[in-house]
Amino acid sequence: MHARRNRSGTVVVLMLVLAGALALSARGGTDNTRLGDARAGHVAGGFGEVYKANPKTLAKTLFSAKLLPANAMARNISLAAYRRADMKVNYNLGLKCWKSNGCSTGTGGKLTVAYVEGFGENVYRQVSKMEFILQALTYPQIGKIIYTSAHADLNQALADFRAVIAQHVSAIGCPIPFWPS
Repeated sequence: MHARRNRSGTVVVLMLVLAGALALSARGGTDNTRLGDARAGHVAGGFGEVYKANPKTLAKTLFSAKLLPANAMARNISLAAYRRADMKVNYNLGLKCWKSNGCSTGTGGKLTVAYVEGFGENVYRQVSKMEFILQALTYPQIGKIIYTSAHADLNQALADFRAVIAQHVSAIGCPIPFWPS
């Protein structure tokens, strides 16, 4: 008789590792390392992020700034992301990167980021892929972007993780994988 493996345990462990990595990277250092210009309302935190978004962008996306997270760290991450949404990017390079599942950004940046997808073959996952690429293009420190999709194959997903780790990537993005039964 064929025994079925418990994949949910693997997914939970991977998500906990990712959540821990995101929390550590979002912090970016101690409070003593944060710089800021209080007069302008900008606070530069870890990685030089500015925690202030254009009010028009917030009104268009959230309808009210009251919908931002109450937790200070989560709020700062959201504000930095909404600020980056207004930044100019090279859309031609973004499309090239999207079509070829990765690219060199041409900035000479030393960082490499990877988006490891368990199942990337639907419209939502392809939009998420492009959002990842466009946001990565707003960081001049990022010199290379990598994307993989395991096509719902658990062994391939694990191999993809190992492959990007072996390439010494600086950050790995991984959405909650979809594993069909």
